[in-house]
Amino acid sequence: MDSSSSYFASGSHSHHHGAPAEPQRVYDLYSWSNISPNTRLVYCQNADAANEAVAQLNSKVLGFDLEWKPNFIKGRPENPVALVQLASADLVLLIHIFHMPTFPERLRDLLADETVVKAGVGIQSKFVLIAS
Repeated sequence: MDSSSSYFASGSHSHHHGAPAEPQRVYDLYSWSNISPNTRLVYCQNADAANEAVAQLNSKVLGFDLEWKPNFIKGRPENPVALVQLASADLVLLIHIFHMPTFPERLRDLLADETVVKAGVGIQSKFVLIAS
């Protein structure tokens, strides 16, 4: 059984033009905008926009993640963080820090604020990455 079978039910196979029919979808695709239609998504490419957006996060619990280009060379340090992702109930921020000449001050303050919980997978090691 292949991995796609957990997401699709086997449907009838059409031999129209020699191609099988697309399998019937068992699960709906997830979309945060369907679950939370009032949530805004903001993408920031400069420090001023990032500082302004971070100031709009009014939550003591945030979703947190980082993205960077993986390094496949053994013994080499990780590549620098490229994208910081923060989310509250009503705001999702994608902060593309890779090309920013300076790190956004409000983002630095927020990440250092111990009264704001940052929830994510493996974030202890990610804080080390962003600090470097």
